[in-house]
Amino acid sequence: MKQTQQPIRVLHLEDSPFDAALIQDLLEADGLACEIVRVDNREHFEAALAEDAFDLILCDHNLQGYDGSSALKLVRETHPLTPVMLISGALDEEEAVKCLRLGATDYLLKQRLDRLPSAVRRALQEAGEQRQRQEAEAKLHESEERFRQLAEHSPDVFWFVGLKPERFLYVSPAVEKLLGLPAERLYQDARAWLMAVHADDQARVQKAFEAACSGEAVRFEADYRVIRPDGS
Repeated sequence: MKQTQQPIRVLHLEDSPFDAALIQDLLEADGLACEIVRVDNREHFEAALAEDAFDLILCDHNLQGYDGSSALKLVRETHPLTPVMLISGALDEEEAVKCLRLGATDYLLKQRLDRLPSAVRRALQEAGEQRQRQEAEAKLHESEERFRQLAEHSPDVFWFVGLKPERFLYVSPAVEKLLGLPAERLYQDARAWLMAVHADDQARVQKAFEAACSGEAVRFEADYRVIRPDGS
């Protein structure tokens, strides 16, 4: 089995050295290079979680004085993107469903650890994809915020119109000053801007706009006069 290039950092909450060694052997035998930090109680688990970052967290569901559900809740509060897999010596279907609803990535039995490596690979892949989506969303939000800041302080007049259905998607503040129409009016009626077009130009402009909307023309391009709020 081909080994992963970069070792994955694993926080393993387990009070049985034998079970911990078995799990590490299973992962490494499947080509998953691991740097495993094993802790055996609540205090050490919470300290490790606060001090370091991990790619994966494995939790024994039933420890003396601590349980997997409590550990899971803490991870979801502090490291929401880190996959958490609960491992139990006995299957309690109700408890398993509860843990999955709380955000556990998977729930495995110690007697059936043969699927652990594939479950770990899947969990790491899904976590990576989720991080990529969040990064893309953050970049998009940042880009939109930069655009909003530029648009709201720009003297240029521009707007974005969507088709089918025809609607205004964005109106720059300068449009309101030029046309004397509030942006809300334009959002409600995609043709309201034509009211500000000079009467002698309206028919020609409307025809050109409709041709662009219908696809008859490649784009809407027209020179026309606008009657400003002061009559100029």
